[in-house]
Amino acid sequence: MMVGLLAIHKALRLLYPYNEELRKSWVRRRNQAFDNRTPLEVMTERGLIGLATVSRYLDFQRGH
Repeated sequence: MMVGLLAIHKALRLLYPYNEELRKSWVRRRNQAFDNRTPLEVMTERGLIGLATVSRYLDFQRGH
């Protein structure tokens, strides 16, 4: 689980290197990719699967 959180943290740092506020608030912002739920809701509702879903989404956004 810790690895997944670190992957999300790293991805946000790479995606938004100059926007600290967005990096810190991203998990609490509604996202259409998650059916207008927040990434935090996805992770808490679905556990490890939710964590992996959010992590994979960010990897996709980074082009990986």
